[in-house]
Amino acid sequence: MAVETFSLNIAQTILEKLGSLTLQEVGLAWGAKNDLKRLKKTLSAVKALLLDAEERSHKNRQLTDWLKKLQDVFYDADDLLDELEYEALRSQALRRDRRKQKVHNPSSSLKTPFSHLKIGRKVKKIRERLDDIDKDRAQFQLSERDAAGSFSYSEREMTHSFVNASDVIGRHQDRETIIDLLMRSDHEDEVTCRNIIESAGDQSTGQSMDTLQKRLKKIFEGKKVLLVLDDIWSEDRRKWVDFISLLREVTSGSKIIVTTRSHVVASNTGTFGEYKLEGLPHDECMSLFVKWAFKKGEERNYPKLVQIGEDIMRKCKGVPLAIRTLGSLLYSKTNERDWLDVRDSDLWKLEQTKTDILPALRLSYEHLPYYLKQCFSYCSIFPKDHVFERDQLIRLWMAQGFIRSSKDDQELEYIGIQYFNYLCSLSFFQEAEDVIKWDLWVGMSTWDVSCKMHDIVHDLALYVSQEDLAFITHSSSNINEKGRHVALMDDDLSWKKVSQSMLKANKLRTMLTFKVTGAQMNMWCSKFKYLRVLKLPDSSLIEIPSSIGSLVRLRYLDLNNNKQLRELPKSICKLYQLQSLFLEGCYRLEELPSNIRHMISLRYFALTTMQKRLEGIQHLTSLHTFEINSCYNLVTLPKEMGSLTHLQTLIIFSCVNLASLPSTMKYLTRLENLAIIYSEKLNLEEFDGFKNLKSLKILFLDQLVTLPRWLGNLSRLQKLEIANCYSLSSLSEGACHLNELKKLEIRGCPKLSRRCRPQEGEDWQKIAHVPEIHLDRKRITPVDYEVRHLPVC
Repeated sequence: MAVETFSLNIAQTILEKLGSLTLQEVGLAWGAKNDLKRLKKTLSAVKALLLDAEERSHKNRQLTDWLKKLQDVFYDADDLLDELEYEALRSQALRRDRRKQKVHNPSSSLKTPFSHLKIGRKVKKIRERLDDIDKDRAQFQLSERDAAGSFSYSEREMTHSFVNASDVIGRHQDRETIIDLLMRSDHEDEVTCRNIIESAGDQSTGQSMDTLQKRLKKIFEGKKVLLVLDDIWSEDRRKWVDFISLLREVTSGSKIIVTTRSHVVASNTGTFGEYKLEGLPHDECMSLFVKWAFKKGEERNYPKLVQIGEDIMRKCKGVPLAIRTLGSLLYSKTNERDWLDVRDSDLWKLEQTKTDILPALRLSYEHLPYYLKQCFSYCSIFPKDHVFERDQLIRLWMAQGFIRSSKDDQELEYIGIQYFNYLCSLSFFQEAEDVIKWDLWVGMSTWDVSCKMHDIVHDLALYVSQEDLAFITHSSSNINEKGRHVALMDDDLSWKKVSQSMLKANKLRTMLTFKVTGAQMNMWCSKFKYLRVLKLPDSSLIEIPSSIGSLVRLRYLDLNNNKQLRELPKSICKLYQLQSLFLEGCYRLEELPSNIRHMISLRYFALTTMQKRLEGIQHLTSLHTFEINSCYNLVTLPKEMGSLTHLQTLIIFSCVNLASLPSTMKYLTRLENLAIIYSEKLNLEEFDGFKNLKSLKILFLDQLVTLPRWLGNLSRLQKLEIANCYSLSSLSEGACHLNELKKLEIRGCPKLSRRCRPQEGEDWQKIAHVPEIHLDRKRITPVDYEVRHLPVC
């Protein structure tokens, strides 16, 4: 990622670590107190200059090189402090096992004096490297700038992919022309393909060709259709010919519209001509810009800002995405200086190659807070058109140390949601929709939010990531030796070729890959000691090498769907900094290691195991989310589960032999989200005590006849989903007391659905106050029945 951006953020991260009481105590124990103090002093002085260096580095190659040297030493300093923090956590975990022994200070559980000396030398060496680099700063005459400040933004309504026709600005003539072309009858004897060459940045909803190919013949056979293929990039004509062959059964006169930014694609797919979308005219540009830059009608109060906006729009070349992005950037900003900075930025003078939109997007990127720049650029590790989940992305940001809290009581996950929403508000992410993640087999939605990046925005992320990121494919396997993040995009790559390329980059922090062997994983664990993120889903691993315990900086480990995995090594419990552990779909996993209690930093845990009991889980007191998935033999949870006082989300899925929950779980006062799915033996009445639930899902409980009595006590409940409970015949009497309920969804419950029908159902009055109701996938608006504001009990 951009050198100056990461340098500023990591400098702040290091300073916070150096200021922590825990690290100061460990530094004292390791004999490195003075060097750590001097390191902090020099770093503070350098950090104050980084914001000025960032703005000037675009014009000064020597300054850029100086920043690169800083980045290297910052990385090494962060890695070293991570090692010290690891030792502090190790000491804390071991003290749990020796509570009866009196421990005077952290050094009693730390390493040998020889190790102390070694670490002390490392700290001194880094401090000397930073001092040497700091000596060169005088030549640049940098000024101190304050980059601090709490995170805040003016929130606007989340966008989605469904567009009201009345909200569309421009394209009226384009629409009429395209309709006229489609209505022509001069090609009625064949499937006609019309290509639209998109103006760079028009929004698209990219579809997966592979997914479409599997379904089209069945869906379209014997029908006359209009098919829109949006944002097509594949220039392989053979794939197009194969795809068209699936449409031979459609009725004559069917039409296909292909949108693309590639003239090669247009040439390959078109049967007659192309239609090129030009940029919006200036008046429509201004209408769109005003809509995004001001609250409704507010522009009349700021005529000077509107005038500056006119100048900015002339530089956007009529590209809607550029207009929307800059409008979002300036939203709620009424200081004329902010608008002039955008209009007069040197970034408009950048030489253009592929597209004219990059300066506008780059401007929005440059105006991000420095800690959000790296969050955005890290998203380039996902391939184009990849749909990613908000909570997963936040956990990845946390693993890299991108999210920081200035308050002790502020959860990192909450700050991450703020970061995500802000990037959405600036159009860096699009199509952000609640519960978009859908399991076709189960028919259930999750609490997550999903989105993706427009392909041009993804280009920007790649541009600013620079040499930090590498994608490995069949056509490209080169990795910069200073690269920090790598994604293997093809699961049938030559591992010999990949390994030779990757081994040069021995300070990788992220590795996303597929289908590895135990030997390959062992090599990586031995080589890449600085990994924070390791994703190895869908592999054929039978066991995890014990060398996994050497990844002391690891925060995120994904082993999902390793269906042959039988055991985990004891050494995995040495990952004291691990925050997220994914073991879903590991159906043959016999048991968890006995020292699982040592993973004291674990915040997210998703598990499939053959165990009957989950001893040790009760000690994972940092857990925020716990998913128990397909644990078919599980009969009980530890009676001390009430000690998980930070738990906010609990999902129990297909635990068919789990009959009850320990009574101590009533002490989980932070629990907000609960899902019970395919776990019919559970006695729901025993769940009484979850007073603070905000979301409840009860799915696929065939034998459930009545809802638990405690449902009416959930005074904070906002979302209730009941699905595929075929025997369920009525709502509990207390349902009418759910005054905070905002959304109710009932499906696959025929008896209950009949009782909840508007006006005529016996239970309708219990739910008539709910603003959003879905019965068997059909939305019902209570206000249409003039009962929304009536008393419900």
